[in-house]
Amino acid sequence: ETERRLRRLPNIVIPAVFLLLGFSLLNVAIVAWLAEAIGLTGAAFSLAGLYLLIGGVGTWWFLRTGGLNPPDKP
Repeated sequence: ETERRLRRLPNIVIPAVFLLLGFSLLNVAIVAWLAEAIGLTGAAFSLAGLYLLIGGVGTWWFLRTGGLNPPDKP
């Protein structure tokens, strides 16, 4: 049981890292926007959106497949 859960752990850690990166880049984007750094702002918002999308889809997939406690296969 424990081994099965440990094998599934990267399926939540990896999307969580992308979500955290997305939020941190979003923070950088807001600061850059307030500082009127237009080039940096566009890049930061684009990367933040990409990371949030990847992290969100990964988390959705992980939860849809049962999370750390997936149903037993027949």
